[in-house]
Amino acid sequence: MGWSTKRQLLIVFILLATFLAALAFFALPYILKAPTCSDKKQNGGESGIDCGGPCVKLCLSQVNDLKVIWQRAFKVTSGAYDVLAYVTNQNYDAGIKKIIYKFSLYDAGNLLVAERVGKTFITPNGKFAIFEGGIRTGERAPKRTFFEFVEIPEWEKVPAKATSFSLGTENIRLEGASTNPRLSVSITNKSIYSLSNVEVTAILYDGQDNALAVSKTTLDTLLKDSTETAVFTWILPFEKPPTRIEIIPRADVFSIRF
Repeated sequence: MGWSTKRQLLIVFILLATFLAALAFFALPYILKAPTCSDKKQNGGESGIDCGGPCVKLCLSQVNDLKVIWQRAFKVTSGAYDVLAYVTNQNYDAGIKKIIYKFSLYDAGNLLVAERVGKTFITPNGKFAIFEGGIRTGERAPKRTFFEFVEIPEWEKVPAKATSFSLGTENIRLEGASTNPRLSVSITNKSIYSLSNVEVTAILYDGQDNALAVSKTTLDTLLKDSTETAVFTWILPFEKPPTRIEIIPRADVFSIRF
């Protein structure tokens, strides 16, 4: 092999080595990148793709499905209805930051009367109510109410301290049930965290424990270790005297700064 050929091979070798060194410099950080919970891969001890294990997001196989106990429409006035779905989350330490739902109202002929789409959060471990008010139905009366979540839920772990706060109810007082119903209740924040946008839902039951009226209000602020009054009113008198009142307060644990 001549000197000229050896020189050419040496140059080619140097260029190739330089190229490979540059390639390694830029590529290795990506190849050796530590697993994360957002790399769209099942790695780093995850139970699924970007879920389970060290990730905040939970896999669907790790959680119980939300259970809709009942859903109903309640007449507010002619051509207008409130609707409510009574739901339970059986997961002690799992919740959902946001999920979209839909109410569909059907008449006696099973024809769609009205729809309402909304979004809500899901708190861990317990029952809650999803309420929509003032749905217009025109001259048709809804006979059947259907409620559904319209997207795959994205469950997340909720810290233990987020499940420890409690909202209490006191001094439930109903007036004018047969004329102009008005309900008031004291909501107590028994935790060490101040809360905002606390949803308070009221469900009134008759003697057969059937829901006969519902309503919802929101407390803008509920400071820690404090009490605020929630008030509900209805336009029409109740068809039957309520024998039981259920108050369901809830706050978005994902919005609390721990």
